Amino acid sequence: MTSANSTITLTCSFKYDSQGQLSKIENYTKKDGKNFECTSFRSFEFENRNICRENLCDEKGNITQFYEYTYDQKGNRIKERYKVCINDGTPSNPVLYYENTYKYDDYKNPYQILEITGPNFYTSANNMIEMKTVWYTNDPKTETAKQSFVYNNNGYPVK
Repeated sequence: MTSANSTITLTCSFKYDSQGQLSKIENYTKKDGKNFECTSFRSFEFENRNICRENLCDEKGNITQFYEYTYDQKGNRIKERYKVCINDGTPSNPVLYYENTYKYDDYKNPYQILEITGPNFYTSANNMIEMKTVWYTNDPKTETAKQSFVYNNNGYPVK
């Protein structure tokens, strides 16, 4: 990315493993107005071809937060857990902030052709029909939320 009328202050570098899977995304910020320094990164752990854990790390490599993902036999992500190792938690005792569970139909997901890297409904084998989020924080404003998705007879999203 280049710019003629503005200053670039953030860049990202993508790293891949020997199988061509995304292994790390490094974030660089311009600290002194001239040089970019790594300020954080995400690393990915795989089980088969699915990301089973996404670690969010500080510039020193300390894991500050992470996501754990679980999949069904078809490759649909069925559970996502977000845990925090800073503030309330520690690396050896992270705090679970929320958990998403997903349900799917039996239609082929038409978005799968995009081959977007990472665990999301675009990469699932089937169409997501429900997502339920349970928050585990002490904030009275948080609660359990449920979203539903509707598809036509051809398996394409309509609502």
